[in-house]
Amino acid sequence: MKLNFRGIPAHIILIIFSVIALFPFYFMTVTAFKTNNEYYENLYAPPEDWTVENFGVLIEKHKFFRGFLNSAIVTIASIGLTIIVSVFASYAYSKMDFKGRKFILSLTVSLSSIPIMIVIIPIFALMSKLKLLDTYAGVSIVYASFMLPFSIFFLTGFFNSIPNELLNAASIDGCSRFQTLFRIIMPLSRPIITALVIVNSLWVWNDLLIAMMFLRLDRMRTIAVSLHLVGGRYALNPVLIQAGAFFVAVPMVIVFLVGQRYFTRGLLAGALKE
Repeated sequence: MKLNFRGIPAHIILIIFSVIALFPFYFMTVTAFKTNNEYYENLYAPPEDWTVENFGVLIEKHKFFRGFLNSAIVTIASIGLTIIVSVFASYAYSKMDFKGRKFILSLTVSLSSIPIMIVIIPIFALMSKLKLLDTYAGVSIVYASFMLPFSIFFLTGFFNSIPNELLNAASIDGCSRFQTLFRIIMPLSRPIITALVIVNSLWVWNDLLIAMMFLRLDRMRTIAVSLHLVGGRYALNPVLIQAGAFFVAVPMVIVFLVGQRYFTRGLLAGALKE
C-alpha cells in the first residue's frame, strides 16, 4: 500500500493554526472554573477541583444575569428590525423598477463606510431629544441604523441572483408582491438571512461603545458593559474576569454552532451572486 505524504505539511500547518486559534478559548474556559490560588499555582492546566463559585459571584454581585437578559432583548430587537427593513428595502432595490433606484442604493451602501465615532454624538443628541435614551427601543434603533447598509447590500446582491422568470411565473399564478416575497424569495433566502443574523448578532452582543452611551442606568446595563466594569475593578482577579468572558462568549458560540450550516451556505450564496 502506497502512502501519500504530499498533503502532510499542509495538514500540520492547519493543525498548528487551529491550536493557536483555540488556545485562548481553552485558557478562558479552564481559568473560569479555577480559584485564584489554583490559577497562580497551575496557570495552563485544567483545574483539579472545578468550581462554579466565580459564576455565582458574577450573577449575585455583578448582576450578570440581568445583563444577559438586557443583551438578549437588545440583540433580538435590533436584529429583528434590521432584517425586516433590509428585506423590504432589498426587494424594492432588486425587483422593483423606479426612478433613481441605483443612485439611492449606492447612497445607502455608502453609509456603511462612515465611522461610528463621527456620527455617534449627533445620534446621541437626537435620541436625547426624542426621550429614547436608556430604552430598549432607542438603542435597538441605533444598532439597526448601523447594520442596515451592509445588510441591504448583502441581501440585494442575493435577490439579484433570483431569476425574474420565477417571480413572473408566481405573478401569473396570482401572487401579489407580498406573497411573492414571503412565499418564494424568503424561503430561498433563508441561508443568507441566517448568515446576516449571526454576523450582526456577534457585533451587537459584544459591542461596548453604543451600549455604554445609550444605556447608562445600572438596570439597563448589557453583559458586555458588565464584563468591562468587572475587568476595571478586579484586574487582580483573573479568574473572575475569565469567568465573565466565558459567560459572554458561550451564547454566541452556541448561536454559531446551531446556525453553522446555514451560515456557510449564506456566505457562499453571497459570494457567488451574479
